[in-house]
Amino acid sequence: MSEFEKIQEQEDVINCYDKNLVVSASAGSGKTSVMIRKIIDYILNHDLKIKDILVLTYTNFASDEMRQRLTNALCE
Repeated sequence: MSEFEKIQEQEDVINCYDKNLVVSASAGSGKTSVMIRKIIDYILNHDLKIKDILVLTYTNFASDEMRQRLTNALCE
């Protein structure tokens, strides 16, 4: 898969609003960045409250990283 295809798939996930999504990919592929961008988009552009969003991860480490990234992004 080319870098362009990877970026396009990430943008497709971020810009999909009419269904639930499962984001599954290998380590280092950009899942967390895509999920954070999507969450921020919902909060800032679609009037969704953070308390109304459910995000599941497999590890506490991933959860802590996402929480920190989201906090940093929203506090900028």
